[in-house]
Amino acid sequence: MPSVDTARAILSALDDLGLTHILYCPGSRSAPFAYALESGAFGGHAMPVLDERGAGFAAVGLARTGALPAVIVTSGTAVAELTPAVLEASHARLPLLVLSADRPGELRGVGASQATAQAGLFGVHARASIDLEPQEPSRSLVGQLSRALAAALGAPTGTPGPVQINVAFRDPLTPQGVRVGAGIDGGSAPDPADEAPASSMTTKGPFMLPSEKLAELGLELPAVATPVAAYVPAVIDRGVVRTSGQIPVVNGEPVCIGAVGEDGADPEDAKDAARVCALNALAAAASVAGGIDNLAGVVKVVGFVSSRPDFYGQAGVINGASELFGEIFGSQHARSAVGVAALPLNVSVEVEAEFLIK
Repeated sequence: MPSVDTARAILSALDDLGLTHILYCPGSRSAPFAYALESGAFGGHAMPVLDERGAGFAAVGLARTGALPAVIVTSGTAVAELTPAVLEASHARLPLLVLSADRPGELRGVGASQATAQAGLFGVHARASIDLEPQEPSRSLVGQLSRALAAALGAPTGTPGPVQINVAFRDPLTPQGVRVGAGIDGGSAPDPADEAPASSMTTKGPFMLPSEKLAELGLELPAVATPVAAYVPAVIDRGVVRTSGQIPVVNGEPVCIGAVGEDGADPEDAKDAARVCALNALAAAASVAGGIDNLAGVVKVVGFVSSRPDFYGQAGVINGASELFGEIFGSQHARSAVGVAALPLNVSVEVEAEFLIK
């Protein structure tokens, strides 16, 4: 059976079982997963990440937001690069799947470059580890994946954590008519020029960068607002970008003013203003992270709504910010929505956010 078909079956099954995010690190042996993602086998949120360590910790951050993420890596030392993130997920009791591509049994232990003994590499720090030889899609395969996902979520021990699914692929590693350079062991040479092209994987389907998702929504990052007091728009603190409160200003002018409620600002207008605040927060975070594509997701949102005494719909107003972040990153976040008597410049809404860095 072609390896790409196996990869499609695995990703489709994990999608059905509740996997929410995939971070894909390009590589030769993992190319079947890349083409499977391109074909739409996974309906969740997926993105390419060039550095395995960064992908691992981004996945840990996503797990902290309530997501169920997986990291896909190629064979060899690339798997070992995930060790720090796996240990972090284990200690923090966070669900995390490692999908490691591997050689089939007959090509292991032959002395070839990158022929690492990677099945079970994480030892006691993984809640479970399964080693899948090349196989046809079947109930047995789905059952193994289901048990692996359950272990990541804490069944039967009650302790969530990382799980490794090691997947052996035989040549051909690409769809018919696409060739990856041949290696000395009969497998595929880890030549970046021959790998599944990450650039194509970011242009359609769920496999989109935040900047591409922003463009799809018809949005552009605005210029970062100039601080009006003694603060900076955003800072980086231990791998998290924390923004100052952002108000709904477009081209230097507030778009919604006054307290929200009866005889005041309309709640729907305030919700739209919260979306503007979120876009301004994205711009502030991107300015210190080196670009929006260096942000892995949102951890926490705090929204303030200038409210009339009889207005209690603050949560609905701040949904404007949360919904935009969800559209761009596809992940959940913690949140507070607070009613206040007044806000700077008499605006109706203010939003601050915390973002994970890849």
